[in-house]
Amino acid sequence: MEKPLSGVKVLELATFVAAPACARLLSDLGAEVIKVEPPKGDVWRETAKNYQPPVFSDDANPVFDIYNSGKKHVSINLKSPEGKEMFLKLMGEADVFVTNTRPAALKRLGIAYEDVKERFPGLVYAIVLG
Repeated sequence: MEKPLSGVKVLELATFVAAPACARLLSDLGAEVIKVEPPKGDVWRETAKNYQPPVFSDDANPVFDIYNSGKKHVSINLKSPEGKEMFLKLMGEADVFVTNTRPAALKRLGIAYEDVKERFPGLVYAIVLG
């Protein structure tokens, strides 16, 4: 059975709960979600692995999995020219961009809404902030 968002491509640059949960729901509805992580990985990958006594293994971390299952993951260094170029290529292929990155950080990276709105006029740009 085809899901409602089949054929929609989502690019996610987010960590912790709200924005990853949003992208997880889009994935559950059929969207292809590509989560971009820094070279060291999303900080939530380590959460729960350090609980004492140890409860979860390196291969099983439900604290990360709850918000990130159903997604494709790629590691990109957005601070390098090559990484930024790769990210902008992914952004150009996406229908939706979901982030919870602070606006000042997005601006420093050159991917704030004002920086990309002319280049990607059809992109739905969603920022989830507290």
